[in-house]
Amino acid sequence: MKFSNSLKVNLELLAAVLIISVLRIDTAKSAFLLYGVDFSSPPHTVGQPPVAGTGPAPRDKPTGIVFPGPEVTPSVGKLTSQPVKFTNRLDLSQLRFSISGRDGFSRVFTRYIIEMDVLVESLKGDTWDGCFTILLDTPQVRNIYFQPDKKIGIFVPHGPGGEIASYSFGVPVALSIDVNLETSQWAISIDESHVYYGPFLADGLKSFRVSLGDYKRVGNTAAIDNLKVYGIP
Repeated sequence: MKFSNSLKVNLELLAAVLIISVLRIDTAKSAFLLYGVDFSSPPHTVGQPPVAGTGPAPRDKPTGIVFPGPEVTPSVGKLTSQPVKFTNRLDLSQLRFSISGRDGFSRVFTRYIIEMDVLVESLKGDTWDGCFTILLDTPQVRNIYFQPDKKIGIFVPHGPGGEIASYSFGVPVALSIDVNLETSQWAISIDESHVYYGPFLADGLKSFRVSLGDYKRVGNTAAIDNLKVYGIP
């Protein structure tokens, strides 16, 4: 029996939902909280860049500020519990969160779950220009793009990519990224709805970065809050 491409994709996504749902049953028992960052005071201060540093898990701060621009603020739109705001004032705006290797954690896990609330206020530019991006360093990047055309896209080197969902300016979304290094697959959920499941094509995760670009698009604004990262054996 032959299936259409759309039916095949839907069947694969349904299978992924069932697999992920089963895996989540034991997640609460076996997961280790590596990051729990809500940008609250202390250690963070309103009107200042977030405090960066390392230390044992769970960490309450990013590892580093790669490009200046992120700033802790009382609220951004409907994110009202002291999020961090990304703007293009002079350059790219980017935070880094180390997972393994340098500045990361000594224990390496086979599965990682990254969660955060994301709000994009405005983006200007072409489809791939000026995106708000989550970059997963393996060390080659696997990217999730919030694009100016209000689409959410992905990029995997030598793998599938393209648009997987949509969003609206000014409306927060709960983003969840589930990376299984043992099976080399990853799953992406938006507001607890599974929107993508496919090959990750990497056997390690060094860090991830949250970035607003490009520097030519002054006036672009986005924010994140309630960032959590779990490691699962």
